[in-house]
Amino acid sequence: LDISLIHAKVPAEGDRLMDVILEKMCAEDRYKSRRLIATVDHLLFAKRDHGSDDYNTIVDSIPLHEISKVFLAEDNTVVEMTTIHGGWNSGRPYVLRMDTDLDPHALEVLKEDLKTLVTKATWRE
Repeated sequence: LDISLIHAKVPAEGDRLMDVILEKMCAEDRYKSRRLIATVDHLLFAKRDHGSDDYNTIVDSIPLHEISKVFLAEDNTVVEMTTIHGGWNSGRPYVLRMDTDLDPHALEVLKEDLKTLVTKATWRE
């Protein structure tokens, strides 16, 4: 985990390649609402600010080049990512879900967009 990003504010709009509210599997197998922001090098997760509806405080990050796999899981209801062993996240899996009532293809689009970001970051490494 890149400690310099924790509790930082979200990047400027021009630096965001992706910016979406979804749910991330957290401790105790509970989903929590998070803002997923992709930059050229990182996926950032922000939580809702205390007493606000804004998601501006970074609480987790993944260097994009350390994501080893992005795939649909659990009967296509979640996007799962695995990270490399020995990296910032030490092989930790990430499970994401989102409301697909408005767009049933939203998870597939999210998966493909994440795969593209990871591929580009890996080329740069």
